[in-house]
Amino acid sequence: MASPSDRSFAIIAETTPGTLPGTGVLLPFDPIPGTRPSFRADELTSPALSRLRASRGSRRSNFRVEGGLRGHFARGAAMELLLESALSGLWTTNVLRAAATDRSVAIEESLPEGGVMLYQRFLGCMVAGFNLECAYDGNAEASFDVLGMSRQTATAATALTYGTSPTTLPLAGADVSAVSIAGLAGSTAPDFVNLTLGVTHNREPQGGFGSAAARAIGTSGARAVTLGLRFYREDFSPETVIGDTPLDVQFTIGAGANGFTFRLPRAFGSIPTDSDDASKALVDVTFTASFDPTLGTDFQITRLP
Repeated sequence: MASPSDRSFAIIAETTPGTLPGTGVLLPFDPIPGTRPSFRADELTSPALSRLRASRGSRRSNFRVEGGLRGHFARGAAMELLLESALSGLWTTNVLRAAATDRSVAIEESLPEGGVMLYQRFLGCMVAGFNLECAYDGNAEASFDVLGMSRQTATAATALTYGTSPTTLPLAGADVSAVSIAGLAGSTAPDFVNLTLGVTHNREPQGGFGSAAARAIGTSGARAVTLGLRFYREDFSPETVIGDTPLDVQFTIGAGANGFTFRLPRAFGSIPTDSDDASKALVDVTFTASFDPTLGTDFQITRLP
């Protein structure tokens, strides 16, 4: 019998959205169980009345892929490909800037059952939302909300090359360093305990006559990039520094070949709000990114060398 523990995922960039590439490497993604892509449709119920008050039935429409993937955050090709899709950008050497270049990927799910491998291939997928959550005493976990165009099922592997899982260090709160808010440094630099980073696009599948599958994944409105930081209450420096003036906010997680730096170069902070956690008197602030003409983006990720 099939066991959920044996389910695995792999990802590859698409050249043509909605079409599985003929060559390349399927990059393994090691998931946190409980989150996965699913094939969905809307139900169209007939408005007509049949004999003896019966319904005329229903049909399915607006086929699409929804759901996503969640993983232990770490350096690796699959994670970095999903980050490209989340930011609508492309890695240039070790720098990924949020931009307007949509990145479409295919996601393959494999599940062994009774000596046969069951494959679902979700095509034309784009990341609509990315979240990174990390507390000082926990793991760094990344989640990717996905929208896609169509699905294929099969019982045979593709002709693509299947890669191996990365061996880089899975990251945790102990690996977060150099959290900085411009203007809060030296004796006023707070001690941080939690961060929540979010990147969201307004994406939707686009349908049309003559096909059950979506024709594309469209995007509307502005990208939303937010960074929530929680730190110890020591004085009123946050109220003095954080106001209507944009600030450069960034943090580093990991080191060397295992690490990244995340930067919101021109971010506006919310009013600092007090909160309590057992013996800890804390402050919460949420920063919202805006476009920085010097850096040419609202959000940037750098792989450490």
